Amino acid sequence: IYGNDFLVAKEAKEIANTYGAHDVLEGNKTVFDSSNFDMSQFQQVSQALPFMDSVRLLVLEDVIKNNTSIGTSIIQHLPHLPESTLLIIKEHSDKINSSMSKASAKELTVKNLVGPKSNRELHQWIKEQTLNKNLPISPSGITALAHNVGVNLWSIDNELEKLSLYTQGRQITDVEVKELVHASEEINLFGTIDAIIEKKRGTAFHNISALLTEGHDTNSILR
Repeated sequence: IYGNDFLVAKEAKEIANTYGAHDVLEGNKTVFDSSNFDMSQFQQVSQALPFMDSVRLLVLEDVIKNNTSIGTSIIQHLPHLPESTLLIIKEHSDKINSSMSKASAKELTVKNLVGPKSNRELHQWIKEQTLNKNLPISPSGITALAHNVGVNLWSIDNELEKLSLYTQGRQITDVEVKELVHASEEINLFGTIDAIIEKKRGTAFHNISALLTEGHDTNSILR
């Protein structure tokens, strides 16, 4: 699984839950990252049977990246994994290593988890999150949250939890958002770009002015 950090972390958790690996014993869970990955150790751990659990969870975080040789070696080892080993490969990148495409679909399921790429998509994502959480929110609440927080999905999720506790089942509106959610230092860039394209000068100048007030220099804003 690769792409947006928040979506990758969420998907990894859901996969572990699906295969009954969310609460395995500490000895049945091994996490490798680029700083501690060793191919021989990976092979040894992946082939070991779980102790007092039905599943052994093995997670690789940003191990492969652009190292094709590591990716190829892992793919070649996949057929040797016992059915009790659940391997989750997490790549926090928008592009996957080319070696991953060589794996059979029977051996490896590949998912690209893309976050919102426009203001409209960000609003839709917030709406879907609130539906999943059974959290009533008005269109004005969605707009205010997107404007204040921007595209940081971790922050949006945290703010929704905070708003949920505060409203206690009441509908979230822009009033509650303005009371509880402090504007991100990264003013919703998507909204700013949309405002410029749609020639909404007031919104565009407001956002750019806020960025300048917070200490961003002109060149960084232009970039």
